[in-house]
Amino acid sequence: AAHRPKSSTGGVGLINGGATCYLNALLQILYGTDTFRAQVLAQDLVPERCTGRSILYQLQLLFSFLASSERPAVDTTALTKSFGWGHTEMGIQHDVQELQRVLFAELEKQIQELNTANFLANLYEGQLRDYVTCLHCHCTQERIVGYQDVSLPVKGSRDLQEALRRFTEPELLHGDNQYQCSFCKGKHNARKGLWFRTMPHVLTLHLQLFRYDTATLQRVKIHDRMRVPLTLNPADFISEDSGPEIDPDRNPTPSSQPGHYELTGVLLHAGSAGHGHYTACTRREGQWLQFNDETVSALGLAELQQYLDPTPTLNSDSDPIAPVGLSAPDGLSASATPRRGPANEGGPAEGP
Repeated sequence: AAHRPKSSTGGVGLINGGATCYLNALLQILYGTDTFRAQVLAQDLVPERCTGRSILYQLQLLFSFLASSERPAVDTTALTKSFGWGHTEMGIQHDVQELQRVLFAELEKQIQELNTANFLANLYEGQLRDYVTCLHCHCTQERIVGYQDVSLPVKGSRDLQEALRRFTEPELLHGDNQYQCSFCKGKHNARKGLWFRTMPHVLTLHLQLFRYDTATLQRVKIHDRMRVPLTLNPADFISEDSGPEIDPDRNPTPSSQPGHYELTGVLLHAGSAGHGHYTACTRREGQWLQFNDETVSALGLAELQQYLDPTPTLNSDSDPIAPVGLSAPDGLSASATPRRGPANEGGPAEGP
């Protein structure tokens, strides 16, 4: 790779260390997220105090190389060593969603040790309202849970908006699964569901492209295609009576119009559940690029739509998977909170 010229796109690839295409694709998605990249590069880290096991420091170094290297591709060995990986781990393909969660958890630990602001929480964290409403007394029990990514069903979803609506669609608890209500002290039918309480600046959506087949006892890929839009309006999947939330750290003056997200990156998977390959499409300075390990190529809008649109004439071998990254442009509201809960029908609310 060192002897080839750098891509004319200006993008720098990542060398595959064995079976690390999934890691390379995720890193390109993260680097292509402007706010995340800026925060990583802005961390005031003293090299003498950072050991080889400092993931944050090694990620900062890697991002510096991606920003300035004249090589066509750079190595991720120092970063994977900071994970504690050896040759064996480099040859194993891990789950991308789980990798991002573990990576973020380790980064948050190291950020806490530095006593600096948790930029990961500021960028990626939102809140869900997990509620159960008794249909006998109409009282609601709820708890607030944080999230950094959202898993969405691909099977049966025509587009991303429908998948998000299905995610928030309440489930009816009835029959043998009736709800033991702590308010009216009886077992009754109930409505249980999740609701978006606040939205993060960067919304990461994991598309459930794999499932476990109980008949064959194997992991199989779902080949259903669903449309992924270039922009996403939270109003499409947040209650109509929701309003913008004022967040002093992230969103002190929300827009009077509902905020929207712009697509910043898509991780693609080609092949089967057992033998597949990951690539990434990210938007860099208004231009879409595709990263296939060491190879970087420009991606026109028509080519991008082959991955995002399920139209048969535009069918592609690669399917979108996690993470689909969407960012809220500066100055637009990226948070929303229900003024009235979707299932709170006049009864008292109780914590978990």
